[in-house]
Amino acid sequence: FEDKGRHWEIPAEDISSYQFEKSSKKLSKEEVMVIESKCRLFSEKAVIPGLESEFKRTAQLIQDKKEDAKSWFQSQSQFVKMGEPRLDLHSTTGIRPLYNDLESYLKINGVLDLEKKTACQFLLNPRSGEWIKGLRIVMAEMGLLDFNEKRPRTKDIFQGIGCKKKRRQYIISRMAFLQVFLELAGYKEVQLFRGMSTEGAWYETPRTLVSVSFNPEAAKSFSQIDRNEQITCSYLVKFVYPIENLFMTFFETKAFNDRYPEQEAVILYRTKVTF
Repeated sequence: FEDKGRHWEIPAEDISSYQFEKSSKKLSKEEVMVIESKCRLFSEKAVIPGLESEFKRTAQLIQDKKEDAKSWFQSQSQFVKMGEPRLDLHSTTGIRPLYNDLESYLKINGVLDLEKKTACQFLLNPRSGEWIKGLRIVMAEMGLLDFNEKRPRTKDIFQGIGCKKKRRQYIISRMAFLQVFLELAGYKEVQLFRGMSTEGAWYETPRTLVSVSFNPEAAKSFSQIDRNEQITCSYLVKFVYPIENLFMTFFETKAFNDRYPEQEAVILYRTKVTF
């Protein structure tokens, strides 16, 4: 993989999805039984439906925060100081002044440390570890999406910089920033693409965070539309999405431009499109 020297933290029960060298050391039967018992212990699901009442409350909080963000952009933004704010949706790279703007704005709001950890984790693998799981749990409590999966197994998932209060501040501040700069550039919605191939079966995608791309070619690279018999399901979709449901884009996120030129966006999937 591209992240040579890095590692993913995965649930022990997912070990069957990986290959190992034939000479790899095997655990004893007793060791396996201990791991299996822990897997059963943590198999219980946490279900947090995104309530519409909470969604409306969060939307209002973001709207209120946008007034603060607009004032900041008018007085502090490097992006605005470039002249008339413009955004090329066909660009293959982000906008450096926006990288600086995002860092400055989130630092003022006391959540820059959360941004760095979140962007880095999305780049590596959002399913690795439980930092992004904690983010999705808080988003579900805010009504932005649904959470229905195995409960956290990391004791400190909501401690320190990951406490729920700071996570909420981060989500609101980031979404307000993103919406303001897109509105300044003249956009209320954007055109997005997503591709997928799998050897498994179709399944219903819950309301959650989903990675997509502004570039159809990047989406095509994930979609094998051919006669490969190993691939049982594959799709490539194009859709228009409101900026209110965007969480991160490569335009303002420096980490999304460092190694993978995929013109990525992370969206709040709220059943607008059926994947």
